[in-house]
Amino acid sequence: MTLQWFNEALVRCVEVGGLDLFRDLFTSLLFNEHWLAAKRANFFKLRFYTSIGRQSGHYNLFVHAKAANWDLPYEQLTLPTLVITGWQDHIFFDAGDLEALFARLPQTQRFDMPDAGHLIPVEQPEALVHALLTFARDL
Repeated sequence: MTLQWFNEALVRCVEVGGLDLFRDLFTSLLFNEHWLAAKRANFFKLRFYTSIGRQSGHYNLFVHAKAANWDLPYEQLTLPTLVITGWQDHIFFDAGDLEALFARLPQTQRFDMPDAGHLIPVEQPEALVHALLTFARDL
């Protein structure tokens, strides 16, 4: 229910104020505390927001995210899988969902990042590269 509400809110947000309004409203829910503290001066700078064009790729991503079907046959994957999770993602991270997904993957490893949020490549690129290289090396 929360994800459905969030997806609908995202679409309305970018229709009204574009990506700038999206960043100002939702960044604090998606990124880790250290990243937020370092980047705080970059937010809430605009006095007026501009709607995003409906032909924009970002707009289409937000509109169609609501229809994503995540109920896939994960048990049938026949390749090694690395599940990387940022615990400071306050919208998408759900410990129960993560455990259920992890249990369904037959050849999986976990790499939990307590100090990362939703956008790990932006927040913790070095740690992410290290995790990926370690995973690949151990295959």
